Amino acid sequence: MYVGVASFNDTPCVPGQLVALDAQTGTSHWTFNGIDQTTCPTYPSQPCVGVAIWSSPAIDAANALVYVDTGNPASACAAPSNFAMATTQYPDSLLALDLVTGSLKSSYQVISSDVRDYDFGSSPVLHETNQTNQCTGASAAGSWVTAANKNSIIYTFPRGANGM
Repeated sequence: MYVGVASFNDTPCVPGQLVALDAQTGTSHWTFNGIDQTTCPTYPSQPCVGVAIWSSPAIDAANALVYVDTGNPASACAAPSNFAMATTQYPDSLLALDLVTGSLKSSYQVISSDVRDYDFGSSPVLHETNQTNQCTGASAAGSWVTAANKNSIIYTFPRGANGM
């Protein structure tokens, strides 16, 4: 089971995470942190916050990946030093993580230093396409991951080893 960590209405503000849990026991297998706290200027006395993961992840079993998109930096609830640090990690991004270990395999950041709340508000969607060349009859299949951002743009990337 994969669970995103986010604040409710920025209260209290927390660092965004994706946690892999055993569905039977609740034991944590791994945690991916949206912010590297060791680079936070106020760590450990005050951790950096933001980069919430508040939508459902998409599981790509064929490529052993879990796709998740992230929220914006914590501009509404963090001190300026924390805000600056949060913007350098994975806010407003689509991430591909290893399904078993949680290690980051690929990422695409839509906006850096977001101050307009242009984060992802929907879950990533996995889908397939098939095209046939009408002249040659050749067929080409594709596997994709798509996510809609609040900046009114839909982002689509190839899935797997050659893509996202």
